[in-house]
Amino acid sequence: MSKTPSRMAAMIHHDIRAGMNHEMLMHKYQLSESELKSILSELGETFEPQKRGDESASRPSATVWKCPACGKEQKQKYEECPTCGIVVAKFGVRPAANAIEAEHSKTVEDAQNRVQGVHQRVAAVWEHVCGLARAGSYKELLRTYRFLLAGIVAFVVAAAILGTLSRGGGVSNPIIAPPPSPSLPIAQPAPPAAKRKPNQENVLTVETLEKPGDKGFIQLPEKPVVYPIHIRLKWEWRGQRPDLDLGCMYRMKDGLKSVIQAVNNNYGSKESAPFICLDKDDRSGLSLEGENLYIYRPDLIDLVMVFCFIYEGATDFVAVNTLVTIQDQQGNMIKLRLSDPAVHRRFSAVCTVRNIGDRIEVTKEERYFIAHPFADQHYGFGFQWGRAEKDPY
Repeated sequence: MSKTPSRMAAMIHHDIRAGMNHEMLMHKYQLSESELKSILSELGETFEPQKRGDESASRPSATVWKCPACGKEQKQKYEECPTCGIVVAKFGVRPAANAIEAEHSKTVEDAQNRVQGVHQRVAAVWEHVCGLARAGSYKELLRTYRFLLAGIVAFVVAAAILGTLSRGGGVSNPIIAPPPSPSLPIAQPAPPAAKRKPNQENVLTVETLEKPGDKGFIQLPEKPVVYPIHIRLKWEWRGQRPDLDLGCMYRMKDGLKSVIQAVNNNYGSKESAPFICLDKDDRSGLSLEGENLYIYRPDLIDLVMVFCFIYEGATDFVAVNTLVTIQDQQGNMIKLRLSDPAVHRRFSAVCTVRNIGDRIEVTKEERYFIAHPFADQHYGFGFQWGRAEKDPY
């Protein structure tokens, strides 16, 4: 045996207190009758072989009387059941309604007794499991756990069978009754939306995207029409005045893709594809309007990555206070600020604009790169890049 006799004796003593009989002990510890007798002698216990199926005989029962009508167990005998109020003498001579009901009552009573027996066994095994956990016998605990699980399954199945018998036979007072379910609030229909008066103005919204990954949405018209989305770049600075450029890399639904920026005078077009254009190149940063990018047909785009690039005057955005706003035709606005600039990175992917069906999804990116090609590689446009410069003043 893997355990010393004193260790096993202590565990068996705990199991005996939990209600396990000698047959269960022999099965659990794989002991013969002689081995069990030897260990019990250490504990001052006597060995009494017990027949299979008579486990409950070793337990004293506190039940003195059980009502023949409702089956409720009592500690003393009553002439009138305190639970269901039946008069026992009259109930004993009352004929059954019919043979089927009498047979069904007997079946239900047998099922109730079996459920109670399974419940007692599960409770005994559970108490044993708790004792093993307190004693730190984890190997034995894992071994016993499957017996507990099988007992719980048996108890659930037996309770389900009993419930089916009780509902099918019309038993008036079943022993096992489910607790009343809590009442749930009934969902009330939403009140109809108030009709907007013809002269009532639309309520405009201003949403700020604080951190990368935050999203805002612009609802598109049901019919494909010109519906400009206005993207504006404005900046302030400390020290030397920088020249910031607003631009975008785009891909349309039909596969057309390119770059719009002041470098190489790629300003796009309002009247033809891609229906995206840049209004000007503000090299001073003093323009009240800033630099502006317009997406006139957002229903035709697949992906637009809006970027901000320092052409000259600074090596990064640390000393530049950069604000980008995105506004639809109704005046609803999405604001985002470059709040966490990276050192020695002159290119910032500010946000992405995606067509997701009936609306436009704007996602704050604020990713910093050394130059355009690295951002292109990240977003997967696949452009061929070369050296380019702006026209002189």
